[in-house]
Amino acid sequence: MNSVTISVGEARAAQPSSTTEAKVADNGPVLVLSLCLVFTVAIVVGLVTGILSRIDAATLAKAVMCGGAAFGTTLLIGIALIAVL
Repeated sequence: MNSVTISVGEARAAQPSSTTEAKVADNGPVLVLSLCLVFTVAIVVGLVTGILSRIDAATLAKAVMCGGAAFGTTLLIGIALIAVL
């Protein structure tokens, strides 16, 4: 009978490295759906902010500006979060 011996160093070198990371930007459909979700959430946040500031006796122009600022800020944070992931 033939005997085969493998040293410890060879056994460690034969194992594949598992350091792969998947990012959202690597998968096209997931990226598009994530951007759509962020955009939708930003629209809802902007609308709610505008409506609440209008109820608080703000002028129409000021309510639109508050809603737009909330929309822009939410969109910026969402896109930054997607970029990090």
